[in-house]
This record gives sequence, structure tokens and C-alpha cells, in this order.
Amino acid sequence: MTMIIGGVDGTGPSEDDEYKVEFRNSHVSTLTKRHPEFLTSKYLRGPAALGSETQGLANNIAIWVEQQMDVMKLRRKENPNVNLPDPHVYLTGYSRGGASVINACLQLQGKGIPVHCLLLFDAVDRSMISDVDVIPGNVKFAFHARRHPSAGSREMFGNCGTRAAPGVKYVENFFYCTHGGVGGTPWDKDKPDGRIHEMTEGQKAGMLSVGAAGGPLAFKAANDFIHVNDPTNVTLEQDKAGSKLSMEWMLSRMATVRHSNLLTG
Repeated sequence: MTMIIGGVDGTGPSEDDEYKVEFRNSHVSTLTKRHPEFLTSKYLRGPAALGSETQGLANNIAIWVEQQMDVMKLRRKENPNVNLPDPHVYLTGYSRGGASVINACLQLQGKGIPVHCLLLFDAVDRSMISDVDVIPGNVKFAFHARRHPSAGSREMFGNCGTRAAPGVKYVENFFYCTHGGVGGTPWDKDKPDGRIHEMTEGQKAGMLSVGAAGGPLAFKAANDFIHVNDPTNVTLEQDKAGSKLSMEWMLSRMATVRHSNLLTG
């Protein structure tokens, strides 16, 4: 069975050149650009910091899948005596990109297009995009690699796509690494305490400045937020190891799905 894949990566720098360097080895990039089994693929960089592009990215992927189905319909019309089934659609997304591909699945459901396999890396909903909490029923398999709560990474993010409609074969697994590590972009710098800190000095200064403008209680709240959410419990070595394991797990799930397809024809 022919397989195609579309993917949306995570939030990153607004400058494309800087983004390409930072996400060149992300899991979404690897699956869409370097996995040998996919006949056709589409990769979209993720949104910038505010996440305003998230819905547009979802629309783009959904339209691309529909176009691939239209191409197959045309090929069947031109070759009426050849068995040309629709390709199996795989979608993958990391962070806000995960929210985008969940929403794309919902759009495809409205058009009667099934998604064979959804591959999520720590999907989060931190933008104005709708209906991404539950994976829709047109998805056959859904696998979700998530950061382990004990890692203490991006605790304010939460996750989306952790529930699925009846009939969806949903499996999740947790990895002891940062949010970035789960998506294939592990950190390369730590602090003197040996742990990864996820907020930049500029982000912390800006948050404290806003808090100070709101008075003593607001300043304390900002300081407490930084204290809880900035340092993780993860070392650089643990982040790299967890990142590797998250990809290995996803590839093993894909192999299981592929094997079942071969057995059933």
C-alpha cells in the first residue's frame, strides 16, 4: 500500500534560516524528509512564538492531503483497469504542530478522507485553534510521545490530543526529557546546577518587568512562576537519551502498523 506523509513542526524562530538550523534534525523533519517508505511528503515549519499561524498550517496540510486524493482519482480515471487504491495517509506534528495536524484530521473527516496513522510528539494547544483535544474518528492509529511529568519541562503547556474518539487505536508513551527533546530538538546547554533551564534571561526579565508594573503581588506571582517553570529536572545527557528513545518508539509503532498492513493486504 502506498504511503504519504504530511507534517507540521514545532514553534521556533520567525526567521526561516534560523529555524532550518534549529529544527534540521527534528523528528517531524526526519519522518517527512528522510523516511524511505513514503512516496510523497510535505513538511511545514512550525509557527513563531505567538502561534498565530497554527490554524493556517492545519488548513495547508488538509488541503495537501485532499489534493493527493484528487491525483489518485484522476489516475484511476485514466487507468480504469488498474487497481489503484487511495494511499494511506500519515500525519505527524510536534508541539503546536501537533495541534495543527489534529485539526487537519478533523477537516479531512468532514470530507470523508481517512487518516491511517497520526504521529504526535508532545502536542500542545497554545493558540487560537479549535477542536484539538480529541483525536477524531477518521484516524485509525494514533501514537503520542509525551514528556514525562517528573521531568519538570514546560509544566504550563499541558497537552492536547490525549483522548481519542471511539474506534481510534490510541497509544501514548512518556519519555524523561524536555519538551524539545521529545520533538527531536534536545537542548545543548545547561546551567551550573547541571539541569536544563528553558526560559531565557530576556524572557524572565520581561516577565518580572510586567509583574513589577502590577504591584508587589503581581511581581511575586511572576517570580514564583519563573521559579516553578524555568528549571527542569533533566540533564543534557538525559535529554539526548530521551529524545532518541521517543523517535525509536515512534518508529517501532509505525513498523507494527506497517506489518499489520502487510498481513491483511
